[in-house]
Amino acid sequence: NNYISQMTALIIIDMQNDFKNIITEQMTDNITSLINTARCRKMPIVWIYSIYGDPGIVNSIDPTSDRLDGTHTGKPMCVRHTDGCKIVPELNSLISSKDVLIEKNYYSAFKQTRLFNALQKKNITDLIICGLTVNTCVMATTKSAIEKGYKVTIVNDSCAAFSPVKLETGIKQLELMATIKSTANMLQNMLTVASGSTIIYDVIKQDALAIDFEQI
Repeated sequence: NNYISQMTALIIIDMQNDFKNIITEQMTDNITSLINTARCRKMPIVWIYSIYGDPGIVNSIDPTSDRLDGTHTGKPMCVRHTDGCKIVPELNSLISSKDVLIEKNYYSAFKQTRLFNALQKKNITDLIICGLTVNTCVMATTKSAIEKGYKVTIVNDSCAAFSPVKLETGIKQLELMATIKSTANMLQNMLTVASGSTIIYDVIKQDALAIDFEQI
């Protein structure tokens, strides 16, 4: 279908300061356009953020689990109560009191969080997912969503990974389980209602529609 179900939510994963080295201006612009369009459609927006192992807890965790006790860089990241765990400023300013914010401690945003219940309360059936990183948390969240019966669309140029190879490999794996779309195509679909007519909103930038498993 070329239109988006009324029962769709936008999921933004781990766009946090400690990952700013892989977050490009184009990526934040793309996600900003997705957010603005989602608001026009009155679509629920869910912000997922990671908190890596808290002091005193790490040593008690099974090292073979997918809990976020390690880091991508070998140094502490996304530590509670630090600037590093906060959403990047370009997007943080867009968070609304109506949005849902969910902390996760595992790759999957569904594991031991209230995400599933939050989506059920809003009768959500479809998810648009963007964020970080494609080959870990985006991948794990997508798998969990599909297992729970959700239809998932990944916005590939609104995602990132720690290397081009990991990004490409992750997207190829996601193609086997979800729909993959560019930001431009996703925006066009979001602005199209079931009748096939297109909704135009002033809040969307004029050029928005012309936007041509590393282990932790």
